[in-house]
Amino acid sequence: MTRKSWLLLALAAWLAPLASAATALPSPASSATHVAVAPASAAPGPAELSMQQTVFNRTALPPSTKLIYRVDSNKFPFRVRAELQWLQQEAGYQARMNFSVFGLTRTQASQGTFDAYGLAPERFTDTFRKDEMAHFDREQGIVRFSANTPEATLQPGAQDRLSVTLQLAALLASAPQRFPVGTTLRVQTVSHRDADVWRFKFGPLETLQLPGGALQGFKLERLPRRAEDQQLEIWLAPSLAYMPVRIRLTEPNGDYADQLWLASEATDRP
Repeated sequence: MTRKSWLLLALAAWLAPLASAATALPSPASSATHVAVAPASAAPGPAELSMQQTVFNRTALPPSTKLIYRVDSNKFPFRVRAELQWLQQEAGYQARMNFSVFGLTRTQASQGTFDAYGLAPERFTDTFRKDEMAHFDREQGIVRFSANTPEATLQPGAQDRLSVTLQLAALLASAPQRFPVGTTLRVQTVSHRDADVWRFKFGPLETLQLPGGALQGFKLERLPRRAEDQQLEIWLAPSLAYMPVRIRLTEPNGDYADQLWLASEATDRP
């Protein structure tokens, strides 16, 4: 294995949870809104919500766009470039995240439609040396994996590791009042090999000094379940349709990778 290949292999494993994820093709008003309403007994203020207790308005989706990032890490003696491409059309959406270094690339892609809960992935692909996929069979209510790992039962509003950040952006844009500081949201999140429930805690609006300039972003943190879990923090910027402008991944030993917004570009293709 060459040094370049070894570095990218290490980078691919390190950045796997980061590839979770930005103008536009407008959606017709006739199919703009889908709503999943919380039960009348739901208490106001900070709470733990399920996807059945969220509100999704399709007109609040981010417009089709491409976000460019610089990825800094104390673990690698170089900077990595990342791109998130997001395209929405009447029939559905496509999203792609590329990490590149030394001319080599790791890619994660998500495509699907929309339902009452928001994004409804149909296929998630993780590509490094080969394609590994998760197929969402909503009629059967299961996820199948190309890696021949056991099938998983689909939960309402299930996302993949790329679509989940875009889903959070759409939900926050649809009804920001439903996510006061301290609120947590459970989202089943599917990788190319398995499915797990991630719990996101909503934090305050913070001012970020980024390579592309100063922006404000709402901070979300994935709550770890085990001591060895990585810490995942995401900042969603209202001025950029709540797209992710910073994604930081921290290992228990303190090693980190910090994905920082550098620029945005119009796009009409994934």
